[in-house]
Amino acid sequence: MLTASQNFPIELLKDRDYTIILSRSCVSYRVPGLAQCWAEAQEAIQALIQTCSSLDDDGLVLYVASEVAQAGFGFQKYEYVKGDRHPSPLQDSYPPASLDCVGLLGEAIQRYFERRAAGQSKPNGELFLVILDGEPIERQQLTKLVLETAQRLEHPHELAIGLVQIGDDSMAEGLFRVLDEGLEKIGAVHDIVHTQKIETLNSEHLGAFLWDVLND
Repeated sequence: MLTASQNFPIELLKDRDYTIILSRSCVSYRVPGLAQCWAEAQEAIQALIQTCSSLDDDGLVLYVASEVAQAGFGFQKYEYVKGDRHPSPLQDSYPPASLDCVGLLGEAIQRYFERRAAGQSKPNGELFLVILDGEPIERQQLTKLVLETAQRLEHPHELAIGLVQIGDDSMAEGLFRVLDEGLEKIGAVHDIVHTQKIETLNSEHLGAFLWDVLND
């Protein structure tokens, strides 16, 4: 549980919606060691879900890559996820053959702006976390989405995207570095992306990680 004694303004993490996308691709069964990386990351993922749901008073939205996909783009959608009452994403779901996490993220971001226009968004906005194991196929679309999203913000802390990498895909690392460190160089009004490897997350300091995502 996060408290006011943390070394960051916790009030900016509250009054905010949270969406987590677990983009586990089918390649995780083909790349040596990647399935084990997902297994080892399960505890950190569960801790992230719990921390974010404690900040989202009506429960977060969770998308899980699944063969039984009802939300489109190859994902299963869970709404109002709160505390310990959430699915076991790695044990109960298997990745589909086709996965479009960028399309899903774009749709989720668009829904946020629609709620904002209707006066239904939360006061502090929304934070998105995408946990993935490689470079998205839609590399250019992701960069375009981030740039267009940054242009639509009313203030720097309104919306942020955290990209959390599982595994050691060097192409993914290169893309994430550009999105994390080079957005303003390619025309972004705000730097809204923070990237981190899953193994570097400290379960006792997840609030600080979320603040880094928001304040990148």
